[in-house]
Amino acid sequence: MTKIQLAAFMERTMHFQSQIAEKQVIYDYLQKKYIYTFQHNEQWVTEVLSLVNKERLHEDLPPLQLDESLSQLAIVKALDMLEHGYFDHRSPIYGFPWDLAALFNYRFVLFGENIARRFATPEDVMYAWMNSEKHRSNILKESFTHMGLGVQQSGDGSFYWVQLFSTK
Repeated sequence: MTKIQLAAFMERTMHFQSQIAEKQVIYDYLQKKYIYTFQHNEQWVTEVLSLVNKERLHEDLPPLQLDESLSQLAIVKALDMLEHGYFDHRSPIYGFPWDLAALFNYRFVLFGENIARRFATPEDVMYAWMNSEKHRSNILKESFTHMGLGVQQSGDGSFYWVQLFSTK
């Protein structure tokens, strides 16, 4: 190996390590592969969190904090639904949402999930979630402290939304 080849290898290794640190890549020990976890739209994450916290404020509840690790898991779940052609809280690969979290070493006390598809904006998906008793209860659960969001676009242009909640 030449010095140039070694330098190129080191550059790629350092770049990959920075992607891991920046939550752009995660290793799936179950499927033994790396998953690139790029958010479809970062601004939407901020918007949904703001809408969630606005709803919580109306109920005199503390705001949720954005958790980047939880968002990364939400992206994994959205990609899993797209890749395996399902729309359900239980993944054929990872099981229930809390199983997914445990598989990726996410520590939590309580855990919840909201999913949606075919909504084109944060406002639309939040409207739907707030008009569903079970989804609304997750958004307004007093004991939840953190939220993550994953949004991915399918081949037909529709969006898959995964909202994860936790108490640490």
